[in-house]
Amino acid sequence: MAEPDDEDSGEEDSPDPHEEEPADDDLIAGWNVGSPGPPHRLEYRSPREERRGRPEPSMGAQVGMGFVAWLGTVTVLAVLMWAVSTSGVRSLTTIYFLLALAVGVIITLCVHVRTQYRWRGFIPGVLLGFGVTCLLPLGILTILCGRPF
Repeated sequence: MAEPDDEDSGEEDSPDPHEEEPADDDLIAGWNVGSPGPPHRLEYRSPREERRGRPEPSMGAQVGMGFVAWLGTVTVLAVLMWAVSTSGVRSLTTIYFLLALAVGVIITLCVHVRTQYRWRGFIPGVLLGFGVTCLLPLGILTILCGRPF
């Protein structure tokens, strides 16, 4: 009788005990130097960002743009509220509507810039502007009143 082939025997291939494991010197980032093919490329940027071809603004510039966007929104809101108050319409609903509109615009802008351009510094800039516009009036009142609250 002939011996059965390895394929027909149903036994799984076991590693050859005489085969040597690659030395640590032969491994470069988990790639065996002796194996065929190039090493796996580490993806630090998405292919979409690479295709875009234009440089991304620095983190400081992104924060600055977010800060200016917040201050611009607050300025437009202040002008609109002033226009409403001088026109004789003193409706609290109108003021709430303008506040909601300003918040909606800034949130939409933040989401758009974060998802489309992948700017990570824009939202911190907006939050920095929010903090300054909230804390600056309190600081001025503290200076004018001469004592802390």
